[in-house]
Amino acid sequence: MAGSALPVRSPLDSLQAEFPHYQIVMRAIGDRMFYLAEASVPHVQPRFAQAETTDRLRVKLTTPVREFTVTEPSIPRVWDVLLGGKDNFAADRDQAKKLLTIFPRAAELAQESREFQRRAVSYVAGEGVRQFVDLGCGLPTAPNTHETAQAVQPDATVVYVDNDEQVMTHAENVLAGTPGVLAIAGDLTHPDEILFDRRIRQALNFRQPVCVVLTMTLHFFDADTARLITGRLISGIPPGSYLIVSAGHLEGDTGKQFTRQYAAGHLHHHTRDDLAGFLAGLELAEPGITEARAWRAPASLSARSRGGHVWAAVGGKPAIEGDQP
Repeated sequence: MAGSALPVRSPLDSLQAEFPHYQIVMRAIGDRMFYLAEASVPHVQPRFAQAETTDRLRVKLTTPVREFTVTEPSIPRVWDVLLGGKDNFAADRDQAKKLLTIFPRAAELAQESREFQRRAVSYVAGEGVRQFVDLGCGLPTAPNTHETAQAVQPDATVVYVDNDEQVMTHAENVLAGTPGVLAIAGDLTHPDEILFDRRIRQALNFRQPVCVVLTMTLHFFDADTARLITGRLISGIPPGSYLIVSAGHLEGDTGKQFTRQYAAGHLHHHTRDDLAGFLAGLELAEPGITEARAWRAPASLSARSRGGHVWAAVGGKPAIEGDQP
């Protein structure tokens, strides 16, 4: 006599058995189905994970949280040094010093990119947008995106996203207590996971325009990958939304030396034409793709080359014909 057949576990049951310290469920978010895992006991990391497949969720739950270290430079802390901040350590300052030796105007371009971001966020908020997602937000730097947006739209909601542990700690301590502000960990190499993150969908209404802020981040990806990232972001935001983008480009041997010396991450130098590709399908706000320092700046600036650029632009996703505002 044949024995009884063993019960077949569903993928969800298998995940739950594999990760007993999490409560794992399936939920529809937007038009997608996701596996969601929330820690059910203290001190388990990550506290929350979300993915479209069991394999991807398994990776997110088993990848160790990157340990915070002060002995090696980090991308956000080196950037903080260039912006004149104080949330950095000796390794970051040493890295910045070496970069400034190669290209002395690096800090100048960093400041110009930050000023562009402030003007761009103000512009988009002035167009009536009240929802912002700041990707690769970095360490808090005054004025922060929510301060700029809420100065124009007091009820604006801003979500900060980064994958650096120190950035998230600062964001949670400094920013997350502010009304209309949320900080979450996210990986820009998986843009759909960010746009469909349950916490973001609870904070933002994707039936209304959303502005994605993506400044001084895409040069950590090659041009093809950067195009894929922005393409997914553009397809995932509603009509009437905006994308704010800037990326650095150093010319010739200076760029090569800068890349070789930059130990915190791998740099790619994007051209103005690269930026046009990143913004494909969007309607560019005047003056189009330009130097960050010249984008809607209060006064005209010299166009002379300085051996380096921060290319910047703001693109709007066209509204569908017949849509009501």
